[in-house]
Amino acid sequence: MNPVVQHWELRRMDEVTWEVVGVTYTPRSGRRDFRATVHAVHPEDSAITGTDGDRYPLEPSTTGTEALFVVQADLALLERQCSGPRDMPCAGCGAPVVGTPDELCFHCEGLEASA
Repeated sequence: MNPVVQHWELRRMDEVTWEVVGVTYTPRSGRRDFRATVHAVHPEDSAITGTDGDRYPLEPSTTGTEALFVVQADLALLERQCSGPRDMPCAGCGAPVVGTPDELCFHCEGLEASA
């Protein structure tokens, strides 16, 4: 079991990525800085699951629990937005593009616009 992360805070790294930073303490290792990229949050348990698959308990706090609910809602929204088709072939040249099957890559869009 991972040690409890103390004095933690959630940080948004970019539009789709959150991280938790804080410190852990064990009698054997002493105080260590902690940083993990968030895959899922568990506000009811005051914990996160990192992108490494490990579950990390967080020191409980009222404002921390509120922040976990905000991040949980944000991650759920991002998942709904990203649940559409991905890595489809460009309708013009076949290069992979994120979108629907009839979308063009930037290169083919430029060619179509100049024609």
